[in-house]
Amino acid sequence: TAALMRYLAYNSPCYDFGIFSQMFHSMRTTGIPITTCERNEAMSHFAVHVSPIYYLLLPFYMIVPRPETLLVLQVLGVLSGVIPLYLLARHFKLTEGSTVAVCLLYLSCAALTGGIFYDFHENKFLTALILWLMWAIERKKLPFVALFAVLTLSVKEDAAIYVIFIGLWMLCARREKKTGLALTVGATAYFLTVTKWLGEHGDGAMFNRFSNIIGSEGGIKELIRTALTNPALLLNECMTEDKLVFAACILLPLGFLPLMTKKLSSLILICPFVIVNLLSDYVYQHNLNFQYAYGTVALLFYLTVANLPHIPDFVSGFRTRRALICFALCAATLVGTVQIKNHSAVFHYYNTRKEDSAIIREVLAEIPDDASVRTASMFAAHLSKRSELYYLTNEADAEYVLLDLRPYINIASARGYDVEYFERQGYELLTEVEDVIAVLKKP
Repeated sequence: TAALMRYLAYNSPCYDFGIFSQMFHSMRTTGIPITTCERNEAMSHFAVHVSPIYYLLLPFYMIVPRPETLLVLQVLGVLSGVIPLYLLARHFKLTEGSTVAVCLLYLSCAALTGGIFYDFHENKFLTALILWLMWAIERKKLPFVALFAVLTLSVKEDAAIYVIFIGLWMLCARREKKTGLALTVGATAYFLTVTKWLGEHGDGAMFNRFSNIIGSEGGIKELIRTALTNPALLLNECMTEDKLVFAACILLPLGFLPLMTKKLSSLILICPFVIVNLLSDYVYQHNLNFQYAYGTVALLFYLTVANLPHIPDFVSGFRTRRALICFALCAATLVGTVQIKNHSAVFHYYNTRKEDSAIIREVLAEIPDDASVRTASMFAAHLSKRSELYYLTNEADAEYVLLDLRPYINIASARGYDVEYFERQGYELLTEVEDVIAVLKKP
């Protein structure tokens, strides 16, 4: 509901919801994931991120071809992860009370609920797919292991990291050499192939998000070299204040159960959490309100249900297992409450800005569907059913320009792009509603 309110109140930015909305419209009409607002030129989104998973969502979008459909599919995808988690809990013979508690921890997990507020992203389907993969491994259902490994890889090129470490875990912790080797080698080969393709035909893999470790021009080789020759640097990068707070907000609501194992080889599944969320200085990768924890959280939940049965019921008369579960539930409630409070503004925003939203809706309805448009960020998703849609700051020779005049919307990159600027560029003012919206058109 909150994500839909955010979109309907014209508060979902071009990056990333406008991009994905236009991409799905293109997939529906042409079969190809073309966008113009991502890099301000007509190009395949797969030149930025390789995500074939989108085609599995396309049939649902074709039934109801609206941006809201993507938000609903995303929520359903995240919620569906509780099914394999429940099956894993039953596989490990957790009590009914512990099973219910673990499922509640999943449904209230701040790392899962937080990202839902930030529109649509493919990473959010990782949680359910990885949990299904772990269930298939536990149940030794090899066809399903292959299926969910392929689906996980199809989410994005860097999703290979989860399959690689799951394969290494199978090799080291479970001694399942054939399956573990197949997952590790297959995922590594896929990752190297896709990143090479991106480097030659696309924008290149985003290794720059690890520039704090490998420099601005480094790649996977430099990352491995640094890990082997300077582990102190890696440890230092993981121990900054914001990353420690982020880690605490994820591990406290799990009662630190993912770490409670005597089998150190099981901690291999912690490695993606360290690499993806803690090593990078890209601030969004260690922020609960974005999409970068969805894969790592799946492995942490698996470790939770796998480790819980090995926690003794009593230690010196103390109900250890029950205490850990109660602690986790209390921590999850605390972290979740703080997060919901931080996001509660969206409900106030939606209810108090209805008049402005109605005006914007009427104005946008007057823009022809086949017209090329340069638009302010928050209008992009609503105008995405067209072949030419550009962000406001692009110098494309579009037919229409839409300006967001709402004083409570502050997009720094759009400063200076006002009515006067576009009139100097030869545009004529068609509509202007004070402190709401302006529309200009090329004569």
